[in-house]
Amino acid sequence: MFFADAMTANLTVINPAANGWLVLWSGAVARPNTSSINFGKGQGLSNMTVSAVAFNTGNGVSSIAIFTAVTTHVLLDVAGFSAPGFEFVTGASAIAPATRAAHIRTARAAIAKRPS
Repeated sequence: MFFADAMTANLTVINPAANGWLVLWSGAVARPNTSSINFGKGQGLSNMTVSAVAFNTGNGVSSIAIFTAVTTHVLLDVAGFSAPGFEFVTGASAIAPATRAAHIRTARAAIAKRPS
């Protein structure tokens, strides 16, 4: 488990059902009126974004929120984060280990085997 107050991530939408937009934010505040990525129907598109992360001192969990008004697949690839109290220093970097932070699928679908 790690605690973060901001993150850098690559946000990807895949095969949206219609034109739309998606926003990523901390979830601790009202949803912003801006988008993190705009997309067209059926498009696969990605965008690098920096977002605040909500830290709940009651349960020690860091969390984010994602909203889109249309049905789409979403990939979130976290590239890095800043921990509470972390000071950014010119020329310094912190790399997060590759870890699945969340699994949010609500249903599992069988993947068809490709014909040989």
